[in-house]
Amino acid sequence: MTNKVQNNAATQLAHLGEELNVPFLKLLGVRCLSAEMGKGEILLALKPEHTNTWDVAHGGVLLTLMDVAMAVAA
Repeated sequence: MTNKVQNNAATQLAHLGEELNVPFLKLLGVRCLSAEMGKGEILLALKPEHTNTWDVAHGGVLLTLMDVAMAVAA
């Protein structure tokens, strides 16, 4: 039951905002919720392929999100 609820939430998140026209970000599923000077909001519905051996978000995914958020805000 819990897995079904998590999948539903991930599916809902994956359709929020706009897809960014960057192949790597499309592959990850990064979405842009808002972008204005000095402020940007992005999201990623975390999937198993985004995690490391400890089952948490991989550092590369986190740094990619930081990079994208900073670029959107700029």
